[in-house]
Amino acid sequence: YRPPVALLYLAGYLEKKGVAVDIVDVALAEQVRDTNFNRDLAKNLKKIEGKILDRLRQLNPEVVGITCYTPEYFEVKSLAQKIKNLNPKIEIVVGGIHPTFYPEDFVYRGSPFDFAVRGEGEVTLWELVKNLDQPKKWIKIKSIAYFDPKLKKKLITPQRPLVKNLDEISNPAYHLINMEHYTTANPYAIRGVYTRSAYVLSSRGCPSQCTFCVAKKIREFCGYQNYARLRSPEHLFGEIKGLKEKYQIDAFYFIDDLFTLNKKQVENFCQ
Repeated sequence: YRPPVALLYLAGYLEKKGVAVDIVDVALAEQVRDTNFNRDLAKNLKKIEGKILDRLRQLNPEVVGITCYTPEYFEVKSLAQKIKNLNPKIEIVVGGIHPTFYPEDFVYRGSPFDFAVRGEGEVTLWELVKNLDQPKKWIKIKSIAYFDPKLKKKLITPQRPLVKNLDEISNPAYHLINMEHYTTANPYAIRGVYTRSAYVLSSRGCPSQCTFCVAKKIREFCGYQNYARLRSPEHLFGEIKGLKEKYQIDAFYFIDDLFTLNKKQVENFCQ
């Protein structure tokens, strides 16, 4: 029952900037509860894709943002092409781990993707959205990649510095997803104990060197200085208090790479 945290942050920041935004999130209960879901995976994925396209027909958006992990590349590319077929005027922006490291897989002549956002997306997406009708300004937007038909080549802009103060990003837009689904009692927040729980992110980045994890490569991409950043205890507490009051949450699961990175910060939060 893990919600789309990245999309929630992006939507929250855009709303903060006055942009009308929605999240198209097809949450299928049977995916969690029915062991037969994976036995007919292709059929179920097509069902999900169909529901996404139906929702987009209703919304008729100017911009669609999609996140992409490497194992999802072909599914995301297929979805992007179907969205273009639905309405060629929709600008499609892709973000996430794969476009961060391999933007050339998304920006090329004939690609269904219009832009790739590299690294943390909130500020970059906002600048892109507000300048979509001004192509001459695109080259000045940091951390994006796109194909320029006039120059007949892909352009990758310089990297954007990391946001130092995470409190400025805003809280995730929980109201845009079905929180009743995501807070269904489950045994994952406190292992083995069924609770209505929520996932919370109190920091970004990790200083460790684990060979099995992508964090080391992300740190290299972002630059080592100030890569790991923490939200203030007050800001984090405000989000938890709001979730507790609005959605009757029993437990909170911190999905940070390293929640105990700063001992004093943890003590202040607990206090």
